[in-house]
Amino acid sequence: MQYIHAGAVGTPEGGVLLVGKGGSGKSTTALTCLNSDLVYVSDDYCLVSTDPTPTALNLYNTGKVREDNIHRVPHLAPVIHNIDKLDQEKALFFLNRFMPEKLSKGFPLKAILIPRVTGEVDTTLTAAPEPAGLSALTLSTVHQLPGAGPAALQLIKRLTSQLPCYYLELGTDLAQIPQVLLALLNQEGVRID
Repeated sequence: MQYIHAGAVGTPEGGVLLVGKGGSGKSTTALTCLNSDLVYVSDDYCLVSTDPTPTALNLYNTGKVREDNIHRVPHLAPVIHNIDKLDQEKALFFLNRFMPEKLSKGFPLKAILIPRVTGEVDTTLTAAPEPAGLSALTLSTVHQLPGAGPAALQLIKRLTSQLPCYYLELGTDLAQIPQVLLALLNQEGVRID
């Protein structure tokens, strides 16, 4: 198992790993999915395993979002734990207290998604090459976890070689995000450019 810088949302049958640098949309994407049929493992850090199959596992039962993005997750605004410290730190949500039914201990992974904010209305998926997923996950994890060594890099390489990778082109209509993810996971009517 490896501790990585990534979010993960899905269904009990399978989910997606959200990878990329800070500010790329991982947390907003994961926390938006709490207001849907999807379950939540992480918005920022989780454990992954590749043996016997790629799997994401929950560690913290919390979520965080920058103060300027709270308006994107209005369903969580009433449960901000550190409301008096938002000028110093991200908004913190103890999801196990307010949404325990939305938390998952973990699930098998079906894909790696690299969120990209587009400014367009619609959220779409675009096929991404394996090196894009490897680069996004490696750079982010190594930057966030300086002690990550060769074993971590080998596990990340195995993970990205086992899963398809897509750019999650994030639109401004946030309600579309969980719909696109569910369609991908269910392979129903998903359009990939």
